[in-house]
Amino acid sequence: MVNRKVLENYPNRIRELREAQGLTQERLGERVGLTKVQISRLELGDRGLLHNRMKELAGALGVPTNTLLNADDNPANSNKRTSDHDQSVSHRDDSLRRIADALERLVPVSKASADLTAHPAYHWDGRTIAAVANFAPLDSNLIVGVDRQKQAVSENSRRLAMGYAAHDMLLWGARGMGKSALVKSITGALQAEGLKLALVEATADQLASLPQLFAQLSKSDRRFILFIDDMAFEGDDAGPRRLRSLLEGGSEARPDNVRLYVTSNRRNIVDRNSADEDAAVNARDVADDRLALADRFGLKLGFQYPDQAAFLDMVSAYAKHFALDWDQADALAFAHQRGGRSGRVAWHYAVELAGRAGRRL
Repeated sequence: MVNRKVLENYPNRIRELREAQGLTQERLGERVGLTKVQISRLELGDRGLLHNRMKELAGALGVPTNTLLNADDNPANSNKRTSDHDQSVSHRDDSLRRIADALERLVPVSKASADLTAHPAYHWDGRTIAAVANFAPLDSNLIVGVDRQKQAVSENSRRLAMGYAAHDMLLWGARGMGKSALVKSITGALQAEGLKLALVEATADQLASLPQLFAQLSKSDRRFILFIDDMAFEGDDAGPRRLRSLLEGGSEARPDNVRLYVTSNRRNIVDRNSADEDAAVNARDVADDRLALADRFGLKLGFQYPDQAAFLDMVSAYAKHFALDWDQADALAFAHQRGGRSGRVAWHYAVELAGRAGRRL
């Protein structure tokens, strides 16, 4: 266990190692996936950040983890060491600088981010924003059986696009029920009305980099839906705490012109681990902590598997739109062969019908 003396000295140690290598807080942050503000917090003594990024920090500063934490290895004490040891340290630092310079030359220069006013949808890769080449959302009229959810997504997104107060949104529930398709469809429909709204796609493993994305989006007068599809966390994942920070409060929170739309197959996003509750002093506290993340979303919409009538309505909508001949018994047999009914299965059946007819969709 790291002793108290080490914990008291590590902020100075990080700052001195960083300055010895000529690194700014921003440059060090880029190497370990943190923002300049977070590096500043580290150097002020934020222990949570240290625990989450200890190995990355040591690697970025070119020292072993124990050297990063060892107060006795502090450069401020170098004048107390022998001249031989001073020379050894100096030689080591020179070597580290040369290695760092060589690595920086090998790192490809990041491409400039796309024009945030020119495209309907974008993708965040953790460093830059790229335009989605072919953003072709489904016609919202083809998404049936989820009328209540469609109305809620449309109304909230319209408010965001018009600059009104709008919720962060969690769409949870059954696989293949159109959660992702609905978000993209509504975005496209509002764009067709001329509203200044765009979609930015990111992945759940990019949460640490989202403050950098927010810094870019906040400079635009456009409104953005930050869309994270199929999010789920295991019980020991640090992601839930990071996501809570993004949703409300603190320097990492999303700007006013951005709202998070998240889909998940789990109602509370975080996996429920009964072993954690059994081991806890107060099992209710564990359950409340898991619920706390989902509660940060102002709007939560559930999606359930359709009954037979609703599934046939989905098939009918596709068949009518694409002028396909179909049979109810055949559609139900197709769903049975694929293990159940869903919006995705209805779409797959439409593809099957088009293929049988020798047509393209």
